[in-house]
Amino acid sequence: MKTISSTNPARLQFSHPLVKQAVSVMKTLGIAPVSENSESELSIFLANDIPAVTLGVSKGNNYHLENGSIEIEPIFTGIAQIIGVLLALDSGECDV
Repeated sequence: MKTISSTNPARLQFSHPLVKQAVSVMKTLGIAPVSENSESELSIFLANDIPAVTLGVSKGNNYHLENGSIEIEPIFTGIAQIIGVLLALDSGECDV
C-alpha cells in the first residue's frame, strides 16, 4: 500500500466564533450548513492552530470525475456567503 497523504482529518469545535459566524451567514442566506471531517489543505491550517472553515460556493455532482458538473445559479449565493464570512472576520466577530 502506498501512502498518498499524511494529514489527519480535523475540524473546529462548533462553539468556535468562526464556525458560529459562518453558520450565521449561511442561515441568513438560506444555506444549510454541512459539517464533516476534512482531509485537505484545511487540515494543515487546523494542525497549526489556525482557525479555518471550508465554504462551498455551489452544488454539483461527481466533483472529482470527468463527468463532474456544477450548478451556476447557487454560485451567486455562494459568493455572498464568502463575503459575509470575510466581513465577520474583518470586524473581529470571529476572534477567540
